[in-house]
Amino acid sequence: MSLRVGILQCDEVHEDLRGEFGDYPEMFISELGRLRPDWSFPVFRLFEGVFPKRSSCDGYITTGSSFGVNDAKGWIRQLEEFVRKLSEGAVPYVGICFGHQLLARALGGRVAPAEVGWGVGIHSCSHAPASIPGLPAESKLLVSHQDQVTELGEGTSVIGGSEFCPHGWIRFGDHMLGIQGHPEFSKPYAKALMDLRRELIGEEAYQNGTESLGRDTDSGQVFELIVRFIEETNCSQP
Repeated sequence: MSLRVGILQCDEVHEDLRGEFGDYPEMFISELGRLRPDWSFPVFRLFEGVFPKRSSCDGYITTGSSFGVNDAKGWIRQLEEFVRKLSEGAVPYVGICFGHQLLARALGGRVAPAEVGWGVGIHSCSHAPASIPGLPAESKLLVSHQDQVTELGEGTSVIGGSEFCPHGWIRFGDHMLGIQGHPEFSKPYAKALMDLRRELIGEEAYQNGTESLGRDTDSGQVFELIVRFIEETNCSQP
């Protein structure tokens, strides 16, 4: 099955890091294209006002962002409305970090700065495996966020979390998935981003985050889950 999966780009990699690590769409497309070389991945630069039609693609993946979902930006409110329209149909949506938080907010939830502070480095989430086929009992991903989902709207459920981030994975219906972690990040990029934001995130979080980079992640397994989620949602459509 050849699918067209839109990358909803919500920010650019910082200019000091872009030359070495590329931009956010490239991080996704390199992994998705390896798993599904027959798929196409058009990029829509939402933060510049470039939006697709709901029917433009067979599924959508929203990137992370240095913007917050509560920021007073017209394109963020437009994305919320786009996500609400997707929720009424069957087109699959996967939100990563900012996209995860936006999914929650668009569907009646709340997002706020976390009392526990910044999450950086490799974090673990516990899961109820029956919620999505192939979801392990625990997943380890790189994270980089200050805000968290604090409440969910009606119809949205938690399928993974931790003491640090209780709403780490969420789901709405059979076709919308939110993941707070970053399967697309590499460890070198995560380290470079922590170095860039060291003063912002605080020394304790920085030290804990950099020390965690010696652990393995489950990014490959999570990407496999994402492509199966998009495939199976499309197969189930009438």
